[in-house]
Amino acid sequence: MVVREKFEITPISEFNNITNEGGSFFWNFVIDNQHKTPISLNPLSFDEPNSSHGHDLRNLVNSYDVKIYESYTKDSIDFLMNLGFKSEDIWNEKKKRFNPFFLGFRGVKYVAGIPKNPVTCYCLNGVVEIIFLTDPTILPID
Repeated sequence: MVVREKFEITPISEFNNITNEGGSFFWNFVIDNQHKTPISLNPLSFDEPNSSHGHDLRNLVNSYDVKIYESYTKDSIDFLMNLGFKSEDIWNEKKKRFNPFFLGFRGVKYVAGIPKNPVTCYCLNGVVEIIFLTDPTILPID
């Protein structure tokens, strides 16, 4: 769960409780040791947020009050499949690891996500794109 400056893994079983709060929110599904891979996002909940491999999501949460929750992909397989993702979307056979996801929700409704959109990268730019697709009022446009 996201709490200013303190970030923890949120069990996917909390999804319904979070949707009861209403509004838009985002769920980052991470893989073990993501900060040690070439994946270009640093999870909020990892102890090493300044990995040279990725971009940090903390600024979005702290500066713009974006609600981002995190769970492990490996613990969320049934949830992701219920959203319409296939096993090959979840497991990367070539790399022998689970894939990360960043999904946007309006209440219980899944709106947009990575990797569902094949042209959106799992990176900071991709996250911003998913935020705008889910709720364009969250981030200020200059």
